[in-house]
Amino acid sequence: MTTSTAEELLTGWQDWHDEREAAAAAPHGLTSVVGTHWLGTEPVSLPTVAGTWAVDGDDRAVVSGLPASSGSSADTRTLAVGATLDLGGVQVRAMAGARGIGVRVFDPEADTRTAFLGIDTFPADPDRIVEATYTAHDPAPVVTIDHADGSRTDEVLIGQVTFDLDGRQVVLDAFDAPEGRLHISFADATSGGPNAAFRFLTLDAPDASGHVTVDLNRAYLPPSTFAAHYLCPLPPAGNRLDVPIAAGERRVQRRG
Repeated sequence: MTTSTAEELLTGWQDWHDEREAAAAAPHGLTSVVGTHWLGTEPVSLPTVAGTWAVDGDDRAVVSGLPASSGSSADTRTLAVGATLDLGGVQVRAMAGARGIGVRVFDPEADTRTAFLGIDTFPADPDRIVEATYTAHDPAPVVTIDHADGSRTDEVLIGQVTFDLDGRQVVLDAFDAPEGRLHISFADATSGGPNAAFRFLTLDAPDASGHVTVDLNRAYLPPSTFAAHYLCPLPPAGNRLDVPIAAGERRVQRRG
């Protein structure tokens, strides 16, 4: 790799890192989540949020009993999946998941946000950008995956990504991601202790021959590292490696 190419790659990494920290620190970003609540047909009250909440139909959340300060004269509002309601600076976003319809609450005053200092990383290294081969599983196995919130789901492992790192072969199972991309959840010999227990990688779609570039510098922390109310999938058994992958994000830095 030439010096100029390496400099370009590292400049791109710095931009990516800065964007990651800014997104995490945003008023309603990763660090601001204070609750994820699954709803049923019976209205319930939620901690720190006005009104009573329930499921409305198959893909909507409904809240009743809102105060006049909620920004609407109506005391009942319906939120489609993905829609957000602002309640005095606290945002509530409707979501869908394995448990049905729920809402996620974002509070700019959350301790996890006000104490956030940044994301600690391994030094960016052009040698941690490797060429890999993607092989589709045929048939693709369905495996039970544990999630950070204690739930379990059945997921399809669509294929494997194989590459060499420091003279050793690494094989990682991959899940499907939008636009043909690959999503990987993995742990390695650097995981745990002061570092995050696991990390994610998102790879571009492989080409027709199965070639894909793996930039390990962009291994990133799952949302559950920033706040305890996310539902992140833990690594499947085959992605718990005994080799160190000393690249990418390591841990969240907080005050105190």
